[in-house]
Amino acid sequence: MRNVLVISSAVLLTGCSSIKEIPKLFKDEKPVVKRKVVEVPAGPSLKGSGSYFKDITKEVGLEGEAATHIYAVDFDGDGHTDIVTLPLFYSRPKFFRYFPKTKKYKETSYNPFGKVVRASYLTFFDVNRDGILDVLAGTLNQKSALAKEPLKVFKGKKVKGRISYQQMSSSKKREARPTSSVSLLDYNLDGYIDLFEANWLDYSKSSPKSSPDRLYMGMKNFDYKDVSYLLEDESRFSKANNAFVNARPTFSSSTCDLDLNGFPDILTSSSGGHANKMWMNRYDSKHKDRIFKDFAKEAGFDHDSFGMLNPRGGGNSLYSLCTDYNNDGAMDILVGEVSHSFDSENRDKSSFLTGSTRDFPPKFLRSEYVQDSGRRVWSQSDKRSVFADFNNDGLIDILVENTGYPPYTRLVFFIQEPNHGFADIAKDAKIDVLNPSGIVTLDIDRDGRMDFITGQSNVRKAELPRRIYVYKNISPREGRKSIRVYLDGTKSNTHGWGAMITLVTENFTQMRWVNYTSGPQPSQSELGTHFGLDLKNGLKSINVTWPTLEKRQIPLKVEYEIGSLIFGDHLEVTLCEDGRTLQGRTRCTK
Repeated sequence: MRNVLVISSAVLLTGCSSIKEIPKLFKDEKPVVKRKVVEVPAGPSLKGSGSYFKDITKEVGLEGEAATHIYAVDFDGDGHTDIVTLPLFYSRPKFFRYFPKTKKYKETSYNPFGKVVRASYLTFFDVNRDGILDVLAGTLNQKSALAKEPLKVFKGKKVKGRISYQQMSSSKKREARPTSSVSLLDYNLDGYIDLFEANWLDYSKSSPKSSPDRLYMGMKNFDYKDVSYLLEDESRFSKANNAFVNARPTFSSSTCDLDLNGFPDILTSSSGGHANKMWMNRYDSKHKDRIFKDFAKEAGFDHDSFGMLNPRGGGNSLYSLCTDYNNDGAMDILVGEVSHSFDSENRDKSSFLTGSTRDFPPKFLRSEYVQDSGRRVWSQSDKRSVFADFNNDGLIDILVENTGYPPYTRLVFFIQEPNHGFADIAKDAKIDVLNPSGIVTLDIDRDGRMDFITGQSNVRKAELPRRIYVYKNISPREGRKSIRVYLDGTKSNTHGWGAMITLVTENFTQMRWVNYTSGPQPSQSELGTHFGLDLKNGLKSINVTWPTLEKRQIPLKVEYEIGSLIFGDHLEVTLCEDGRTLQGRTRCTK
């Protein structure tokens, strides 16, 4: 048909001499202007002062390695922190042993599991209190997981300098759930670590549905008893709705003693606008047992006030993490969210929740923040955070794993200022890595300045190089000291998971909750609790609320008189339940 029209037009124009020119019906196309391709650096985006950290990845032998999750753990029990990585989001772990003579990490020549073990995340802790770390392997059980597997626990054993792991069987068959994270706690302070299982969306159904969270009580012989009934109404099933009506799509969980009663509480972070939960650990006189009740709404933790009238008016919460950042004696919470420039204003943004009362339940003042840098189009995805006093001024600083939406999502480094405000100096520190993944803190050279390791993922940008960055802290001390506190439990769990350490100085007090994992599919930071000491703040004492009970069935509290200790820039001490203070990283019983 097109050819006919063209020929007809040609005949008509030839036979009509009065038409001198063919009118232009369409404007000429504009010449194609080639846009200049702006290369987005995968590593630090700006040449800053560089006086905070130094990239020592090659020096420590980890150049060329990749990781989405990282575990800074002493897996062989030689007193030096090693590194374990998961190269992919669901993969086989790689073990790197640290050699103090060469100051380098070297991959083990053998597989500690003795077989192929794949996982979405790992957690290392001492189940049987023998001083050797055991391993929990978790699987998110989504479409990316080739095999649907429940949580698996492996017993660690050291033979002729080599670590090996043996899978322990359970007395009851465990089901595979969409488990996004596992938090460690001792909810009843009996000395055995319990497990809180955070479950996300179950995609095995005809339509995705929330799977209820679970609580397992630790027992002897590596067994766990399902005590999920202690989570009030969490597992209530409605036949009419064919669903667990109180379940939320929990993307991650963490623990904290929010009301400072010595018993661990649980924070959950929900996606899809669902409300977050704050499980407070209370004694129930009717059942004569500990139970957990959700006080998130009363505390202001469920979501911000703008979405109050909408049952899904919250945010896409990824994590929550607690500490007393302003040293006022009340616990605070940092909440990470996924936010986009096109979101409704009612959507929750990443927030600092500052503790505002010591009454029960605890209450918080919410301060939202957005890292949009003035852009019209932006994304922010704060997946995880780690706390540490990087400049040893006695104030907590924060590394935020802002990741997953390149080129907008880069590592954030919040330095706390004397007025308790936070300033992001990641660019100036030359550490604003694109798509960071699996950040952990550790002190590689034990100089009292906290270092960190992060992976880099290629999520939503396949050409991004997948690698590891190892950053050594080179911040000037400026006369500041530091102390590293290790806990060694006898009646309580070995490393004091769930203890509260309070360091008293002449001018202010610092509180730290002992916990080394948080966030979805968590990584794990190095054991030990670090405190910075300003030169003007003399050290007076350390108080520890241990995760074990006294004879009166209340948490054990011990005060350690260490003001007389003389040390240079840095000191490492091990605290024992019986009140002893041992210098260095050691065991209270050998």
